[in-house]
Amino acid sequence: MKVVGLFRELCRAGTPELPSIRSAAGKLTHEQRRLVGGYLRRGAVVFDVMESAVDPLDSEISIDGGPSLVSDGSWIWRLDLVYFVEKYGVELPSEFLEQIASTEHTKDDGMAGIDPVTIVQRWKEILAAYETAEKGSK
Repeated sequence: MKVVGLFRELCRAGTPELPSIRSAAGKLTHEQRRLVGGYLRRGAVVFDVMESAVDPLDSEISIDGGPSLVSDGSWIWRLDLVYFVEKYGVELPSEFLEQIASTEHTKDDGMAGIDPVTIVQRWKEILAAYETAEKGSK
């Protein structure tokens, strides 16, 4: 599993190896924001965290459940990534954007036919992969 949209400002340890959300902002077009945001919303919530996250670009805003983990079976992201994509157009890996583009034209829900129940059952694997990425390890 690969982690997408993990920025140093979102990690408790402030991992310097991770990209900065400040430098990633403004990289997606309006159409990409719409497509990516829709895709991210269709992911399965795997690990629900009952706390809010502060927007590192606007400390007046908090995002309920922001640190919760979501997955499509191949990728893992925080719940607040939808917010950062739609509001700030944060840059994401081309491999992830290509996957979204290829699934937007399918008849399923854009999750490549992955069963959300199957994804949730892999919560330990997903959490471990996320924790490894958050520490800046590959």
